[in-house]
Amino acid sequence: MKKSSFKALLLGTVFIFTASLVFAQNSNVERGKQEIVNKNYKEAIRLLEPEANKGDVEAIANIGDMYFYGWGVTQNYDKARSLYEKSGTSMSLNNLGFMYEKGLGVPQDSQKAISYYEKAGKMNNGRSWHNLGLIYFYGENGIPQNYKRAATCFIKAVELNHIAACNELGIMYENGYGTKQDINKAFNCFSKAAEAEFDFSQLNLGRYYKYGKGCTADLDKAIYWFTKAAEQGNSLAQCELGDIYLESKDYENALTYYTLSAEQNNTTALNNLGFMTENGYGVKQDYKIAADFYKKAADLGFDVAQTNLAFFYLDGTAGKKDLNKAIELFKKAAAQGNQTAKEALEQY
Repeated sequence: MKKSSFKALLLGTVFIFTASLVFAQNSNVERGKQEIVNKNYKEAIRLLEPEANKGDVEAIANIGDMYFYGWGVTQNYDKARSLYEKSGTSMSLNNLGFMYEKGLGVPQDSQKAISYYEKAGKMNNGRSWHNLGLIYFYGENGIPQNYKRAATCFIKAVELNHIAACNELGIMYENGYGTKQDINKAFNCFSKAAEAEFDFSQLNLGRYYKYGKGCTADLDKAIYWFTKAAEQGNSLAQCELGDIYLESKDYENALTYYTLSAEQNNTTALNNLGFMTENGYGVKQDYKIAADFYKKAADLGFDVAQTNLAFFYLDGTAGKKDLNKAIELFKKAAAQGNQTAKEALEQY
């Protein structure tokens, strides 16, 4: 079977910059915040500016957000930075950290980013501990990778009920990154974040139930959690459902979920749509359309699709034979460790 399912757990992709909309106490600031949510930016400015002029730090922070995003005003990172510095709220400090981490309106400076994240974290800002943990997890922009520090930061974020950090901590426990490997703790972390509707944790929990990791294997529960994540648009969960339905020969559902996933350029889903079309599973058999699916996935670097497409060129399945193209694709796949491609190159 020319298909491949992606199995490894992923670190959740999350937004690490957050608007300062949830902390206001002043009634005018609350109303101004709501007008931002309603995208009535002129009214938001009318309500917030007088309070900001009186020194209300939340009003200042919210106007900073408006300049950061360009909500109702010309986007101006320098103005946003100045307002965040004046505000000094924990979220403003977090956002300053983000600006220095990404070099938005300021020179990229990881040390300043870390400093701001630490200051915000000490003010009980869970998102800042999460952001700091991500810096140490990836070790980018001159900061050495340090799983132990990352785990410590994620733990602090979880203690402050930051859900994405709970997913990240689950990954740390599963792999023994910066902490003792503990599959049960990983399962508990994924369960907590999944219940809070975090799609990557729903994906991860589904995989635990699918393979009986940290729990008794339960395909119905796996499908439940994959579906929850898929409904949020998670392409990996959509592909997992495609795999399950393909294996059970429920081709209609397999095509549905692979198509949803492929629309987001998930290479496994594209490849598996090629596989189904090549073999006429749930659709009319069509080698040219199958080749198109394989080519899309191959062009995105997926070794299984590169190998499948190479065989098409080798055999002339979807058109003219082309040994040179076949060898080129086998080489690309073999360079990624694809054993089938390596064996094919030994023959040609």
